[in-house]
Amino acid sequence: MQDDQLIFMISLPRSGSTLLQKILGGHSDIYTRSEPWLMLHPLYALKTEGIQTRYNAKLAADGVQNFLQELPTEDENYYSSRIRDCYLSLYAPYLNASGKGRFLDKTPRYYEIFDELQKTFPRAKFIILYRNPMAVLASMLETWVKGRYEKLKSYKCDLYEGVEFLQRDFTAYTNTHVVRYEELLLNPEAETEALFNFLQLPNQPDCIEYGRQKGERWMYGDPETVYKKSRPDSQHIDAWHRQLAKPEERKLISDYLHGLGETAFARLGYSFKDAAKVIADADQQNGGSPEGGTSLANLLLSDVELIKQVQHSNAKLRNDIAGYKAQLQNMQQQLEGLEAERGSKQARIEELHGEIGTYEAWLSDRDRQIQSRDEQIQARDIQLNERDAQLQERDLQVRYRDEQLKSRDEQLKARDIQLKERDIQLKERDAQLQERDLQVRHRDEQLKSRDEQLKACVEQIQARDIQLKERDAQLQERDLQVRYRDEQLKSRDEQLKARDEQILARDEQLARRDMAVEARDVLLIEREQKIQASEARLKACDKQIQLLDVQIAERDVELRRGNDDRARLDAELSAFSERLAQSGGELSASRSALVQEQQRVQEFESNLTSVLTATKGLTEHRAYIRPFKKLQAYRGLLSHLNAIRKKHAALLNRLDK
Repeated sequence: MQDDQLIFMISLPRSGSTLLQKILGGHSDIYTRSEPWLMLHPLYALKTEGIQTRYNAKLAADGVQNFLQELPTEDENYYSSRIRDCYLSLYAPYLNASGKGRFLDKTPRYYEIFDELQKTFPRAKFIILYRNPMAVLASMLETWVKGRYEKLKSYKCDLYEGVEFLQRDFTAYTNTHVVRYEELLLNPEAETEALFNFLQLPNQPDCIEYGRQKGERWMYGDPETVYKKSRPDSQHIDAWHRQLAKPEERKLISDYLHGLGETAFARLGYSFKDAAKVIADADQQNGGSPEGGTSLANLLLSDVELIKQVQHSNAKLRNDIAGYKAQLQNMQQQLEGLEAERGSKQARIEELHGEIGTYEAWLSDRDRQIQSRDEQIQARDIQLNERDAQLQERDLQVRYRDEQLKSRDEQLKARDIQLKERDIQLKERDAQLQERDLQVRHRDEQLKSRDEQLKACVEQIQARDIQLKERDAQLQERDLQVRYRDEQLKSRDEQLKARDEQILARDEQLARRDMAVEARDVLLIEREQKIQASEARLKACDKQIQLLDVQIAERDVELRRGNDDRARLDAELSAFSERLAQSGGELSASRSALVQEQQRVQEFESNLTSVLTATKGLTEHRAYIRPFKKLQAYRGLLSHLNAIRKKHAALLNRLDK
């Protein structure tokens, strides 16, 4: 028997190799039988890796290599030729007994020794059978595993090393032919014809109907499916989709798909996207992708790998525990130091609270003083209202006087014609002047009374001038208006004087009386001007008081905000105290918070000193300040008091000017 009479079929398990073996075995010139597994042992010993046996096959392989290198022969292929002759002699009896010319050795795992087989049997024919890896795994799960997923460890090499072998490019081998399981099922006639042409055998289409042929039932290979059919059935192409209905197996198939990757699928000649879409559709039909469960990678770990993984995890866990213990001790020491520091800070905070209580008592006393001053201002407002009524009455008298002056002008115009009636008019005028003198005396008395009231008001206003300095600009503007009115009144007086001079020119007898009246009018005008100026200042004071009331209301709003901040800081302080009592996992956050609290206490000490210094010069400002304890509220009070201090200094400068 020669090596050109050998046919090797190589594939992954569950790839349809038994079906193809049945078809080829039906040829009149091909003999085959159950998987021989004949060549794995002698040729696998020539490999340098992947060897594992109880007798240490690595040492055995090294020994064989050394033995072959020292053979007293110059033939480099001596071992291969002797192996070829030896195993051909084992194939020959079966072939001779069958009376056929070719022997088909279908052992799927010959992919492990493909190169060694090529070297040992260079003239043999090789058939490489492909099948979708997803279908291969699904068939393993259905036929061999049957829910005992730990059995997948036995097929790890097939699922990965076998697939890696199939990614090779076999076009360089003239004695190798590639067959795809899916194409064999779809078009068996064309595929078998191409196979027989490759084997240089006559085409026998009847081989496709393998079920009609008599044959033995083999030890290895597909135990059920092949024997249930009589010819290839295309329904088996997508049979692996049925396994996707089981969540556990769908997860394993999905893990296998993504473990191989899109590049490997392309090299195998299959579509990664199509397989992924089939799995995604199955997820959607069965309520989503399965969660949990053991991954394919963990199932395929060997016992040695699992032991190493557990040992590595235990060592890492011990190191982590030791590190955590050291960190815990360090954190406990830091916590003790922080607790001691916290005690000292708490004592300091209580001391500061006492100082704040003293300051709040002083503020309460100031509030009472301000309330007393407000009562005085209200009494003054009542007096001012009475004065306004008197001034309105005086305005009526002034208007009446203006009307009299107009009448006098008319009388002067008719004076030349009415000289005869002059004596009578003079008498009447004397009577009017006497009455007017009485009115002027009465008005003088009223003005004296008003002057006294105005003096009291001026004294009160002077006491309030410290608080009303910001209104000086407005008062100056009003002073300009008063001056303008004074100028108008002076112009009017000059006009009256001119008219009086005309009257004196016409009537020398009334000159003295007119001059006296004019002198009294001047005095009245001056007093009216003073009253108007005082009235303007009082109105300005009223507006200033209203502005201060608005400012006080704004300060009350700011203080309410400070109280809200105090409540929030109280909550933060209680949360901070609770965090200090928590486990070591929160210690770093508690330490950071304590450092921040320490900084805030230091800022409070400096700010409180500034507040006490800034408030020594404040005397008359109204402020409703309620108790507060926390740092952020103190900062708001400090900025507020600094603003008041600046305003106070500006008012003092303006008063000095």
